[in-house]
Amino acid sequence: MWGQPVPPPPRKKGNRALIFVIVALALLVVAGGAAAVIKLGGSDGDPGTALPSSSASADPSGQADPSGDASPAPESSTDARFVKAGQCVVNEGSNDAPELKIVDCRAKSFEVLARFDGTIDYEAKCKDVKGYQFHYFFDSELNPLDFVLCMKQR
Repeated sequence: MWGQPVPPPPRKKGNRALIFVIVALALLVVAGGAAAVIKLGGSDGDPGTALPSSSASADPSGQADPSGDASPAPESSTDARFVKAGQCVVNEGSNDAPELKIVDCRAKSFEVLARFDGTIDYEAKCKDVKGYQFHYFFDSELNPLDFVLCMKQR
């Protein structure tokens, strides 16, 4: 009855490897989902990604109030992402949270003198644009979607 002690059965090594693989896959799925949410979450043009500003040669108060008599243009899209040089925009938001809309060129609208895609470096791009007073840039998480507008107030 009292004999030599029986050693415990050997551990199965396959369980450790299987658990490690499952944990690693779960971490990859969670990290991939988080990256997708971050990447897709802020690229829809939310107000926090675009900032207006004026140059030193602009209104001494530094404030631009482009809202006024301008009405939306009869174009298929009034979104400033599609504006071209020669077109005009107004800010229907605020200087801190701008919402630029394409409009017919009128008093108090901003005429786009130049547009530069794939950059947010307004200082380098707008400095040599004749008549430049104000700028606007859109900073997307996808750099090819970034753009700078060099403008003057009408």
